[in-house]
Amino acid sequence: ASMTPVGLFAPLLPQSIGGRTIAVVLVGVVLIHAISVIAYRLGLDSEVDLANQARLAERLYTTKRALAKVRPEEREDLSHSLSGGPIEIHWSSLPLAVAGSRSDVDSASLKHRLLQLAPELGSEGVIIGKPASNDGQRVEPHLLLVSLELSDKSWVNFSIARLTGAHNTLATVVLATSATALG
Repeated sequence: ASMTPVGLFAPLLPQSIGGRTIAVVLVGVVLIHAISVIAYRLGLDSEVDLANQARLAERLYTTKRALAKVRPEEREDLSHSLSGGPIEIHWSSLPLAVAGSRSDVDSASLKHRLLQLAPELGSEGVIIGKPASNDGQRVEPHLLLVSLELSDKSWVNFSIARLTGAHNTLATVVLATSATALG
């Protein structure tokens, strides 16, 4: 006769009522702990991404505004001066970013979000793309290209190292919350 799943674990279960009660409580605590860690990570990632998008929108707008106020021959030098951190800025007569395909949901949603945060960017002169090889495959998934058109039809181009992903290690979160759960 085959054993049921409960029958397989029967030797591991405590035999007394008190022992079984403790086992059920521990399983509940572990499940709640796992769910809280997942919820914490999702919330943290979401908040950090929103803050990064707001800072990016502000930096794109202020850079565009600053470059528009100087003479064209001064723009490349100013672009280099404004570069820093994860953003490299260049000025040129052509956009460096190439709009992604219609299936590139990430770029489209980021463009939509940036235009919500900074409508002054103007939706017509905004191109967001990702570097691609000749066969159209993504070469560098952590690099984003943004081109903004200035009023004289020249372009300010941004190469942005995307700071997405885990913001602190899962082991750190589990250790911190496990100490609380054990307490």
